[in-house]
Amino acid sequence: MSVSPWWKTDGVLGIPFQTKSALENEIRRVIAKYQIGDRVVGHDEKFLMCVLSHHYQWETKAGVGVAHLEKRRNHTPYGSSDGIWIVRVDGSSVDISWRVPISPPTHEANVHIAARYEILEQRNAAVVGITSEYLCPVCGRAIPADERHVDHTPPLTFASLIDSFVLLHQGMSYADVHLDEKHLSELRFSDRALAEQWQDFHRSLAKLRVIHKNENLARVK
Repeated sequence: MSVSPWWKTDGVLGIPFQTKSALENEIRRVIAKYQIGDRVVGHDEKFLMCVLSHHYQWETKAGVGVAHLEKRRNHTPYGSSDGIWIVRVDGSSVDISWRVPISPPTHEANVHIAARYEILEQRNAAVVGITSEYLCPVCGRAIPADERHVDHTPPLTFASLIDSFVLLHQGMSYADVHLDEKHLSELRFSDRALAEQWQDFHRSLAKLRVIHKNENLARVK
């Protein structure tokens, strides 16, 4: 028997949402009202706080207590996006995903996020020397600076590489890979020796290329 999600049964501030898309659209509408660096206020803050309080890491994220929420830019291996940050009463701050309370990620998904962060230096190196005249090897278009994505040249994919590393090369399960979850956008392997082994493994096998972001997002990972 399936259990209805909290946002349908309890609702947000007592108002139920019938679909996940409806809730996501409302969250995006609220966030879009603010500029980068703005403090979220009034009913908007209460609304987002209700959503974020269902985050599985809420107690860790809230820390000594929440002073207020701010809209900031998040920078991850996937690119940049607008996000919500908790500013604590002691002045410290931390990013928090509003998507996680709606669709909590599996541990395997978080390991993939951490693995991408661990090879960020390799991904960044792939775009060094790329100019405005560089043509996407997939679609043939020139790629503007803000639309350059780093991709794995087929037939290898990021997913196949991390699966091979964890399951075959290390003989582990994903449950055996422990994570340092200090920041959502900076998930890392707790075992730094394992991180270095993964970096070496990826460097030895992966062939990275720069392609247009639309082509990258359309690909099966």
